[in-house]
Amino acid sequence: SVMRLGRMYHEATGDARPFDSQWRAMVAVVLHTYQEQQAPLTPDNFTSVNYTFQTLTHEPKDTSAHGIGRSHRWTGMVRTSFLPSDDSPRLPYHVPSNAFAVVELNATARLLRNLSASDCQGRPGEPSLEELAQRAEDLASEIHSGIQRFGFMYHGTSGKRVFAMEVDGFGNAFFGDDANVPSLLSLPFLGYVDAQDTVYRNTRSMLLSDTTNPYYYGSSDIHSKGIGGVGSEDASGNAGLGRVWGLSLAVRLLTIDLTSADAKDEAQWILRGLKESSAGTGLMHESFDYRDPTVFTRPWFAMANSMLGEALLQVASNRPEWLFH
Repeated sequence: SVMRLGRMYHEATGDARPFDSQWRAMVAVVLHTYQEQQAPLTPDNFTSVNYTFQTLTHEPKDTSAHGIGRSHRWTGMVRTSFLPSDDSPRLPYHVPSNAFAVVELNATARLLRNLSASDCQGRPGEPSLEELAQRAEDLASEIHSGIQRFGFMYHGTSGKRVFAMEVDGFGNAFFGDDANVPSLLSLPFLGYVDAQDTVYRNTRSMLLSDTTNPYYYGSSDIHSKGIGGVGSEDASGNAGLGRVWGLSLAVRLLTIDLTSADAKDEAQWILRGLKESSAGTGLMHESFDYRDPTVFTRPWFAMANSMLGEALLQVASNRPEWLFH
């Protein structure tokens, strides 16, 4: 996210002043950390892993198994101890986060090459802009190859090829999605795939159904009056069952395939759901009960408010007739 903010700022302004030695040192630390977390967890190295986390908790999802997570083999992807929702994963490689990393590593490489020597003078002994850019590109290539090899599965109920949410490199995979970004639903928003991509479309259709996504709650019929959407295992310390996250509705709006025949109906169904989910407060919440939107957690959830703003601006730019008469 830090790299995304930097490159979007530069794309919007052309201002190179923030991208000094300190910023480049940050990029180098991110690259080093990613490379460290590519390491597999094996019988030979589990006593000397470079990151551990364990805490006393009544919730197993709030800590890493044995402090080190579960075993995984080399894939090229970066392992994680916690999902964007802050829950521990079942399997160590979170595919959406790795897809996000691929996009922003490549974008940062382009930014580094666009920065002229006169804009950003390096200090003696620092890697050159080109060296950093090449490291970022090489790492992005390794992660992308890992996703392409290990990040897919054939869904049991349909037999269709879909993105997995989590994998371990041994062939094990978990399908589902969490409302927090990066998520499988957000892959086109992140820039990893196009909304028309066949595998993404397969994945999306199953994420938006309570029969195939354990975290989808409520209606999945865009012609109904009910509200439905993706939730999370975590909702202010609760199990989250039955609680839709307005954040996921905004992400769904941001990732609609504008070429589909029912794009307008889907968008207007989501917009109605977003409006109802505010429960008259004019704000997005962390989560709300799909049966009663007046039952919600967190009266002000900044990420959801921001994502709603971005979604509305995108609709206003691309399909103003969906909002205005």
